[in-house]
Amino acid sequence: MFKVIINETRNPEYTRDVNECYYILLPSMCLCATEEKIELSDNLDLDNNLLDIDQYLEILKKINLCLQDLNTNLNISLNEMYIIDELIAIIELQKMKDINIQKIRVMRTLLRENSFIIQKDQPDKYSELIVNFQNIYENIIEEKMNEIKTEEDKIYDNKYYDTLKYIFLKEVSKIIYINYRIKIFGKLISDKEIIKRSNDILQILLKKTIKTGKSEKDGFKSILNNLKKGDQIVRLIENNLLNNQEDNYLSLQETILSFFEKN
Repeated sequence: MFKVIINETRNPEYTRDVNECYYILLPSMCLCATEEKIELSDNLDLDNNLLDIDQYLEILKKINLCLQDLNTNLNISLNEMYIIDELIAIIELQKMKDINIQKIRVMRTLLRENSFIIQKDQPDKYSELIVNFQNIYENIIEEKMNEIKTEEDKIYDNKYYDTLKYIFLKEVSKIIYINYRIKIFGKLISDKEIIKRSNDILQILLKKTIKTGKSEKDGFKSILNNLKKGDQIVRLIENNLLNNQEDNYLSLQETILSFFEKN
């Protein structure tokens, strides 16, 4: 009888054979869980054929936990996993105020569409990534509070910025497509509160700009050389440092300095 050997450390030649089924099944699991055919209830007219939003959130969290375990144990990380992550964050933000089921449906569809484009590696459709991200962003910023009056408002405000930053981070991590990253970064540096939370995003966007050298002098030479070459992300930072409102300027300046210190 055929027996699959699963100890990858002792039998590295079997790694692909063992893990391949997970690489096939995991994207399917993520896409099935976010399928448009899964109808969600707005809780006003609960139907037995519809999922309550709390039930749906619980299902997504259980799937996400399973995915994280596989990621840890088998080092499997897939773009499709980010759909679940982002959707959980979006629903949890909405649950703090009035749930808008239609908005959740729209953002779920947009996240899936972007995932398909990236998964199939379709450069001719990369412009659609930007359009979809713009729509996701606009749907989220509709949740922004104009004025903070209570402690509950302050908690919600923090959650809002944490969610927006989380979406930025996941989207930047999905694909190395400079125009997409520039679009995301442009949104990021338009708000001082997001800037303050964005050191890890800068680590991704600028990691090729900052290169390890034998001395601090070598690191600065690397930065200057990239500036001279016209690195698009660096130019965007430079333009915003020159042109932004004072609050945004100070926040971006502090974040960039912190980034340089870490590197």
